Amino acid sequence: LPSVVARASDEERLIPATNLPPTPSASSMTTQGSTNTESANPSDQQVREIAFHPGLCRGVRRDGKTDAAGIALVLVPRNIRQEFVPVGGKLTVILEETVGDQANRLGKWEFTPQETKEHLEPVGSGQGIHLELPWQDVAPQTNVIDVYVRFTDDRGITMVNHRQVHLRKPTPGQSTWTPK
Repeated sequence: LPSVVARASDEERLIPATNLPPTPSASSMTTQGSTNTESANPSDQQVREIAFHPGLCRGVRRDGKTDAAGIALVLVPRNIRQEFVPVGGKLTVILEETVGDQANRLGKWEFTPQETKEHLEPVGSGQGIHLELPWQDVAPQTNVIDVYVRFTDDRGITMVNHRQVHLRKPTPGQSTWTPK
């Protein structure tokens, strides 16, 4: 992990078990965290996880170019019931790629709680913090980017997460389907 993410000690992430509501059973859990537009104001406003939207993290292309000009991320603050919680917080995003044995940093972005709130989309199937981040110094050489996020809520609780995002660069000779 990058040093900024590695510094999120276990102490920062611990929430005393006595303060946690009971874990809901699988049958009582809903899909509100990802698709229900009525979950924009859940009763439990305490963020327990910063998740990546499963379908909206991808490479961003501009001007018809084949190479990605940056990355689009949708980060979803969720409560213990996996419902989307529309709150801002301090957010750090780090992008890295691994070429051989070498990890190369592609960029680091830091957002204040106010900036995070400005990127919130509270309704629809794409609920979350929508970010479009251009490469800062150099474009990646590979198709797979490691994304590290660190989110600190208004209570001072820090959550970290990591995901590999595939940029889907076209390969030489790749065909595309065209309707006739």
